[in-house]
Amino acid sequence: MSTRPQDFALFKNYSIGLKDWLEKNCYISNLPSNNNVNVVYSSIDRAWINRVVDIANGQNTSANINFVLSGYEYLENENVLGFVRENKPNSSGKVNVVSPPLVYSLNYKVTIFTRLQTEMDMLIYQILSRAHKHSKAVIMVDGQFCEFFASNPTDETNLEPGEIQDRIVRVGMELKVKRAYLPIGYQETEKISTVATNMSTP
Repeated sequence: MSTRPQDFALFKNYSIGLKDWLEKNCYISNLPSNNNVNVVYSSIDRAWINRVVDIANGQNTSANINFVLSGYEYLENENVLGFVRENKPNSSGKVNVVSPPLVYSLNYKVTIFTRLQTEMDMLIYQILSRAHKHSKAVIMVDGQFCEFFASNPTDETNLEPGEIQDRIVRVGMELKVKRAYLPIGYQETEKISTVATNMSTP
C-alpha cells in the first residue's frame, strides 16, 4: 500500500465493484448482447460527449448507465470502534504499523440514458428490485462485504436541450453505500528485539 496520497484513487475498489454489479444485473432483453447496456464511470458531461450523443443521433441503439462518486460522509460514531492498530513484519526485517481505516458512507450519482421508455423501465426495475433498503445488494470489496441500495429515480429528460428530449429518455438516481473503508497507509518502524528492564534480584 502506498502512503503517497497522489497514488490512491478515492474509493476506487468500491466503484469497480458497483460497475461490475451494474454490468451483471442490467440488460435489455430485446437488444443483442453485443450492443446492450454500456456501464461507464463518468461525469454526465463526459458521458454525453463520449456515449449519449450517439444514442440521441440514432448511431447507437444501446442504453447507457453512467455513475460517479458524488459525495461521501465521515461516520463519526463508527470510526475506530472495533479497530486496532496492527503490526505486520515485512520482507526488509522491519515492521509495518498499520493504522485503522476510516469509515465513510458513499453516494454515487447514477444517470441512465435509453432510446425508449420501455427500455428505461426495464433497467430501473432491475436496479430497484435487487438493491433496496429492505434487501440491500451485496458486493465484495477488498475481502469485506459491502451493502448498497438505490434511491428513488427522478425523471431528468427535461434537462436535455431542445429536440434531444424527443430522442432519449434520461433518469437519475443514487446508489448509497452504507459503510466503506478508506485505508490511511502505514508507517515502517524497527522491530523490538530486546526489552530492557530495571528489575533486580534481592
